Amino acid sequence: MGITPASAFRQRKAVALPTGRTVEIRKLQPMDFQVEATRLFELADMTQEQIQKRLLQDPGLFQVAFKALEQIFTKGVVSPKVSAKPIDELAPDEVHISDIGEDAMPLLQAILQFSGVDLTTGQVI
Repeated sequence: MGITPASAFRQRKAVALPTGRTVEIRKLQPMDFQVEATRLFELADMTQEQIQKRLLQDPGLFQVAFKALEQIFTKGVVSPKVSAKPIDELAPDEVHISDIGEDAMPLLQAILQFSGVDLTTGQVI
C-alpha cells in the first residue's frame, strides 16, 4: 500500500466568477473564521445596493466586514493569492483585495458554501 499524496487531502475547487475570471478556492475550517466574520453574514444575501444602505446605517460594520472579507479571501483563495498589503509590495502572483471588485460577493458566497456554511445563519453545516 502506497502513501497517499498530499493532493488527495486538499479540498480545492475552481470557481468561475461573474466577470469571467476563474479562481481556485479551498474549503475553510471553522477555526479559519474569527468572531467578526459572523457579522459579515448579515450582508451575504444582499444586493450591492442593500449592502451600501446597510453600511451607511452602521458605519462600524464596514470595518468589521472588510476585516472579515480580508480574512476569508486571503485564507480561502488559493490562486491567485489575495493580499491586503500595500499594492507596491505585492508579489507578481498576488492580487490586492480591492481589485476583486464586483466579484467580491459571489466569491465570498462560493468560499462559504464550499466550506459548508449556511449563508442565512452563518452556521457551519
